[in-house]
Amino acid sequence: MYGLISSVLLCVTLVAGPFISVLIDTLGFRKVALGGSLLAALGIFLSWACSPGKPNIWAIVACFGGITGLGFGMMFQTTVIIVGMYFDKWRPLATGIAMMGTGAGTIIFPPLLSVISKTWSWKAAYLFQAGIALLSASFALLYFPVPMKRKLLLTLNL
Repeated sequence: MYGLISSVLLCVTLVAGPFISVLIDTLGFRKVALGGSLLAALGIFLSWACSPGKPNIWAIVACFGGITGLGFGMMFQTTVIIVGMYFDKWRPLATGIAMMGTGAGTIIFPPLLSVISKTWSWKAAYLFQAGIALLSASFALLYFPVPMKRKLLLTLNL
């Protein structure tokens, strides 16, 4: 049953892409990425808060899978698009470096969260993840608006 959590998380993260693209066009990269990090942290925190004793699987599926998945999607989508807008010659390398964080997190976080869970509790591991999601808001603040001239060149495919 716990596999359902990661399935919902990944599904929401990726399926929300087209809707998030509309948000990016409307609100801009920084606001969407910042909102995504706050939403992801909120979803993780609610997963923690909705399980006072043992883990409440359905609350975690809804909060961690749904809310956090949407937040992760907002952060992921903005990163993929903005890297493509700022790099021409080195775009594939820049995108690869930007996406390395996803792979590194996939390798590093499970053992780290396991240590935190065994040392303190599973709830401490959730709070740690919420803190990391909030920390990503600082990176969202580094997303500067794409200059209008650059947007025009990208639109014209020049």
